[in-house]
Amino acid sequence: MLSYKKCMILLGCVLYTAFPSILYAKIDPVLVLDVQKEDSLYPKNFRCAMGDFKRDREPTPSRKGLERVRASASGQFSQIMLDNLVSSISTRKQYSELYMVDLRKESHGFVDGLPVSWYGFRNLQNKGLSAEAVESLEQTLLEGARQSHPLTLHRILKKKRGEITKTYPIEIKGHLVQTEKQLVTARSLNYRRFFVLDKHRPNDIEIDKFVEFTKSLSSEAWIHFHCRAGVGRSTTFMVLLDIIQNAHEVPLLDIVQRQALIGPKNIFELPSEPGKSWKIAKVQARRRFVEQFYAYVLDETGYQQSAWSDWLRRRELT
Repeated sequence: MLSYKKCMILLGCVLYTAFPSILYAKIDPVLVLDVQKEDSLYPKNFRCAMGDFKRDREPTPSRKGLERVRASASGQFSQIMLDNLVSSISTRKQYSELYMVDLRKESHGFVDGLPVSWYGFRNLQNKGLSAEAVESLEQTLLEGARQSHPLTLHRILKKKRGEITKTYPIEIKGHLVQTEKQLVTARSLNYRRFFVLDKHRPNDIEIDKFVEFTKSLSSEAWIHFHCRAGVGRSTTFMVLLDIIQNAHEVPLLDIVQRQALIGPKNIFELPSEPGKSWKIAKVQARRRFVEQFYAYVLDETGYQQSAWSDWLRRRELT
C-alpha cells in the first residue's frame, strides 16, 4: 500500500511546480475509523432543522421560518446509519429529492460500509489543495487501501491539541472500498460535496458553489449536511441555509442560537477549555464570515442577483 506521505510526494511533484506556495502537513496522517460505535443506528449529532430545542435558553430564540429550512445534519455516517437516517427523514418529511451534502475536505471513504479518513495534525493535511487535487489524492489513497491485505484501520482513543496521541489498531483482511459518492448514489440519492477544512470557515470558491446549488433546488428538496463530527461545519451550513430562508424576518443571533439549541454547538462561542485556544482565531474568522453572509442575503443586490465572491469584491470585504 502506498503510504499517505508517498502519495503526497507524487502529487506534490506536479502541484509544487504550478503552486509553490502550497504547504503540506508534516505529520503523516493515520487511516482512522470515523465512527466510535459501529453498531449505532444513527450518526453522531443527527438532527432536523425543525427539531425541538434540546436545551433551555433565556430569551428563547424565535422559531419563525424554521419550517422553510428543509434540512438535517449529522456527523459522518456508516452504510447502516445512512440507510437509517434516510428512512427517518422519509418517515417524517415529504421531499421530491434528497441530497447528501458532504462538507469534508479531508480524504475519506468507506471500507466494508464503515467510514474512514486519513487524519493528520488538526485534520489539516489537505490544506492548500484545490478540490480537484483533493479528489485525485483521495482516489489514490483509496486505491492503495483497496490493494492492502490486510488493511489496518485505527480507532482514535485520545487526541491532544488536535494531534492523535493514542489509537487502537484493527486489521481487516477482505474488504470493499468505496468513495462516499459511490455509497450514496448506489441508493439512488443525490450527492454533492463542498470542500471545507475542519475547524475553518468555508472558502469563497466553495460558497459560490453552495449559493449556486441552493438556487438550483426545488422547493420540495431536502438537504442532509454532514462533516466528521456533525458540529462545526455541519452547523455552519445549517446556519447559512437558515439565513437564506429567513434573514429578512429573523435576526442573525436568533438564527445562530436556534441552530445551537437544535444541534450541538453555538458556532459564535469561543472555546474556553484548556488546550483549545488554537481554535479561537478560527471561530472569530467563521463569525465574521457568517455576519457578512447575512448581509449578503439581506442586500437586494446580493444573494438574489450576485455570486458571493462578486458581491464581496464590490464591497471590498475580502
